[in-house]
Parts: sequence; structure tokens; C-alpha cells
Amino acid sequence: VKVIADMELWGIGIDMDSCHQARHVLRRKLRHLEEEACRLAGMKFSLRNTTDVANILYTHLKLPMMEKCNKKKLHPSTDKHCLELL
Repeated sequence: VKVIADMELWGIGIDMDSCHQARHVLRRKLRHLEEEACRLAGMKFSLRNTTDVANILYTHLKLPMMEKCNKKKLHPSTDKHCLELL
């Protein structure tokens, strides 16, 4: 309990250089994954844009739309649950 109290009082040390380095590595990996997704889909799109992702999955690749995931919004859902169902 004393350790936790000390952490609350004094905080904890963080190596900001390591955080920045990890951030750089993760951004590079994300960029690679986005490029690979576009290559596999055969067209450019943004993984950050749910409309783009839905268009690629359900229109371009013609994957089946699960009834639970088609709520008649702007596009079928691309949430974690619906992507796992695919």
C-alpha cells in the first residue's frame, strides 16, 4: 500500500524517448498495414474512414452483410463485432 501511496504522491517516471520511438515504430507499422490493405483491395481507401471500409468490404469485395450489422444507417456497421462475424 505504501508503494501505491508513493506513486500517487510522487507519480511514476516515464522514458519519453522510448515513448516517441515506440510511437514512430507503430506509425510505420500502421502505414505498412494501410498500404497492404489497399493493395489487397486493389484500390486506395482509408482504414480510418468507416464509410470507406464499409464500401470496400460490402460493395467492392461483396462480403455478406450480417443482419445484425445492417442497421440502415449511412452504411453497414464496421464495428469490432461485425468485423469478427465476417
